Amino acid sequence: MNEIHDFTAYLQSQDRSPLTVKGYRSDLRSFARWFEQTNGEQLTPQAITPTDLREYRHHLLDVERRKASTINRRLT
Repeated sequence: MNEIHDFTAYLQSQDRSPLTVKGYRSDLRSFARWFEQTNGEQLTPQAITPTDLREYRHHLLDVERRKASTINRRLT
C-alpha cells in the first residue's frame, strides 16, 4: 500500500527513530491485513469508517487478547 510507504517516508523525513518508524509500519500493515480480510477490499484511507475502527479494536481485544496499551498504540 503506497500510503503506508508514504507515511513511513514522512516519519523518516521528520527524523523519527528507526524503531518508531518500524512500529508504525508494522501496526499499519496489521490493520491493512485485518481490513482486507474483514471487508474483502483493499485498504484505502477513504474506505475506513468509525465502525471499522471499533471492530478492529474489538478484534485486538477479544481475538488477539491484546493489552489496552497495545490496542491504544495500534489505533494511534
